[in-house]
Amino acid sequence: MKMKRMILPAFLLMIGMFFGRSEAQNTLKALVQKCENMDSVTVSVVQRKNETTRKLEQNMVTITFRNNQALEQEIKKAFETDKKDAIQEIEEKEKGVLKNVFYTFSEGNREISYSYDMNKTGKGSLTVIERQKRAPRTERTPDSRPNREE
Repeated sequence: MKMKRMILPAFLLMIGMFFGRSEAQNTLKALVQKCENMDSVTVSVVQRKNETTRKLEQNMVTITFRNNQALEQEIKKAFETDKKDAIQEIEEKEKGVLKNVFYTFSEGNREISYSYDMNKTGKGSLTVIERQKRAPRTERTPDSRPNREE
């Protein structure tokens, strides 16, 4: 009986963690979709597929804009909103002003990275890279190297 009482809360916790992670970057996702439909931005898409299976391994979307203060503020706000769920954060400020941001989120077996760069000429870019998680590297020991005696 005690086991049944413990299983239900554990199951609910796992479901909450799964759905919580998939909602991690909702603000940034919505912003990217909005930008893709704007006339004042340039959108470029690069996709990489596996040579043998032809399955999509990486999808990269870059959105470029010029002199759009409203969009720049919206991007900064979206990054700030979703920051708490990022598994990696890199931020660069110049004189207290946020100039470059890079966040990575984990969603199932995928990693989604968002980067934002604003230069002094007013040109900004928002890049989204979605890819399959890589298998962890294994350490090579001297014994694991192939024998190359000739």
